This record gives sequence, structure tokens and C-alpha cells, in this order.
Amino acid sequence: MSEKNLFLNSDVNEENTHPKTRVFLVDTNKIELEEALLKFSRFISPTRMKKIARLAHLEDKKRSLGAELALCLALKSFSLPFSPPKYFYNLLGKPQLSEDKLNINISHSGSVAVCAASELPVGVDILESDAYTTGRAYRRIVSSADSTPENNRELLALWTKKESYVKLIGSGLRTPMTSFAVIGDMVASKIGCPPAHITFSEIKEYFLSLASYEKITPEYFFFGADDIDSLLEENGHQK
Repeated sequence: MSEKNLFLNSDVNEENTHPKTRVFLVDTNKIELEEALLKFSRFISPTRMKKIARLAHLEDKKRSLGAELALCLALKSFSLPFSPPKYFYNLLGKPQLSEDKLNINISHSGSVAVCAASELPVGVDILESDAYTTGRAYRRIVSSADSTPENNRELLALWTKKESYVKLIGSGLRTPMTSFAVIGDMVASKIGCPPAHITFSEIKEYFLSLASYEKITPEYFFFGADDIDSLLEENGHQK
């Protein structure tokens, strides 16, 4: 993954094969919530503002805001309107753009929020690599066809791979994680659900997984809170 605080525009990295998949990660650690809500108000959708208001804990609010800002950066990189982004959640709870020009998915963990944007359907999940798990989590995640995780890190890696898949197919908790297996970089087919490719990365102290029906080569971009202001302000009044 690129650790540079760089930004894409429509004529960058055109040598990459299509379809494009871009993953934007925002570090929420230094976000001052009230200041950020004022500063970025025109980039935050009414849907997200309501969600932030409903959340009880400060860190949850910051992660939710970070996810919206990551979405704005993703949309801008594809030269799509982002001020504010226009999207909705379908009946299965998966976010979709109001104009069906791009596929998006969002995740957050710890102090990082992520938006994956692709010309193909995609699911994304991020998880702290030292997160605490229990035996109950193991029983919820590992199927008889999975390779047995030998330690907590392997269990967390498998968890994020499987989570990205259920987010790809849009079923969430309706699809038990023990009902399918991850074998290598593929999700084994289950009745009624197609197989998928998994792209797995270790990024600092996080595990990140992308699920897609076709093999993809994603581009990764990491931003601190201080980077976002100038990136969105440039042409920030896009319609």
C-alpha cells in the first residue's frame, strides 16, 4: 500500500488495467469532531449527519465522519459529485450511490475509516490486528472447510476476509460465516451465493480485506486528518 498522502485525479495511473478499484483510508485519530463537522459540513450528507448524531461514543462519531470523508475522496478521484455525496442504504443495508455509476463499500476499526470504490461490486472490511476475540467468535467464524486458525491473528485475518464477502453479497449477518469457507484467496461457493476473490493486506496494525466477483488490483491511499481539508477544498463545490 502507498503510504504517501497523495491524491488521484482522472488522468493519474491510467496505465492500470480496468476496471479500477481504489481504497481510501482516513486516520481519525486527530480529528476534532466539532471543528471537523463545521469545516466539512457541505461535504457531509444528511444521512451521515443523522447517523453521527445518533451515536453515543465520541470515537464512533469520529469513525463515522471519517468514513464519509473517505467516500468524498473516493468520489472525487472518479470525478463524481461529492459535495455532499448522494447515496442510500438498500434493503439489505448496503450503501449505494443515488446515481449508479460506481460501487462503494465502507468499513472502520480503531482509528481508521475506509471507503472502497470500484467499477465492480466490492465489499471491504478492516479490523485491528490485535483485537480481542473469544471462543464464541471462533465458533461464529470458522467452518469445517476453513484452514484452522492457529492463533488470534489468523482468526482475525479470516474474520475480515469473511466479513468483506458478506458485505459484497449484501447479506450481512443473514449469511452465517460458518456457511462458507475461504480457501487461499477464494471464497468457496455456497448454495445461492457466488464464489468471490479476496484481496488481503496488512496495513500497519490493521488487516484489510476486499471481496469481489472478479480478480482486482486495488490502489490504496492513506490520509491523515490534516490532509483532507486541502484535498476537498480544491474544486470542493462540485455539483
